[in-house]
Amino acid sequence: MVTELDESRLVTLYAPADEAEFVVFASLLDEQGIEYLTKNKHIQNLFGAGQSITGYNLVTGEQTIMVHEDDFPAAKEILDSFKLNNTLSVQAGDQVKESQTDDDELIAKYNRYLNHSLILNFFLPFIGFFLFFKALMMKILYPFRGLKGNIRLVISFLLMFLWVFVFFTLVFD
Repeated sequence: MVTELDESRLVTLYAPADEAEFVVFASLLDEQGIEYLTKNKHIQNLFGAGQSITGYNLVTGEQTIMVHEDDFPAAKEILDSFKLNNTLSVQAGDQVKESQTDDDELIAKYNRYLNHSLILNFFLPFIGFFLFFKALMMKILYPFRGLKGNIRLVISFLLMFLWVFVFFTLVFD
């Protein structure tokens, strides 16, 4: 990683899902000699609860890897290879089988809805309700896909129930 790149010519390349993915991808860029900058890496725990629920800080945003626009094609090729190696598993011989990318995307979407539902139920309950019901419908429609998070569902439901109770006591009292 280099700290002196022309910032006007930087292009966002990738937003890793977690620290481990960042370290692996950054080492691939280092290995090829591609200079990069990271945005929001060192300020993830600066404000509020840090990255405890969503994986990144909601105030500062997710960390991203930025490269010089001249290095972008080479870095994009490394990124494509990195993603390909993470989503494909090599079996005996030269056969390649896709490894549950649909399930992984479904689980990621479910977790995103559920996590944002928990957060938004405190501040914007109507949006939180909507996201809770989307997560609940995914849990009902795909029961055998490894969708975990029953405790988060219950907490989100209790928060919704609290808001409904407060609303009706204020309106009908």
